[in-house]
Amino acid sequence: MGRVFSGFFAIFGVALGLSHQNSQADEMTLYRVSDSTEVTLSRALGDLRGARLVFVGEFHEKKSHHKMQLTVIRTPHEAAIPLAVGLEMFRQDCQSELNRWIAGKLSKRDFQRLYFDNWNYPWRL
Repeated sequence: MGRVFSGFFAIFGVALGLSHQNSQADEMTLYRVSDSTEVTLSRALGDLRGARLVFVGEFHEKKSHHKMQLTVIRTPHEAAIPLAVGLEMFRQDCQSELNRWIAGKLSKRDFQRLYFDNWNYPWRL
């Protein structure tokens, strides 16, 4: 398995967590736990290449935090850094349904039902 992005603060020797987000994705500022410094996401990409596990956290009801998470996932993907994404809101017994979604064999409506069966936050978030 490649690198894994999930849950709360990033951990990989050079750990990252959300500090704040600037207007441009390239200038998103992350907090690197290992040395207590803030770095831009573009600067952190080199560290992400060697990561086995990265946790990205948010406040569940903050849409801007979810946008940040998407950027933190898309940026390494666009830089051809292999990754897998784990989502805390789905139970393990739902993996076959998630596999169907990824394969394009589950409708958006059915995926939303699965989401609401597992999580109580508004879909728009």
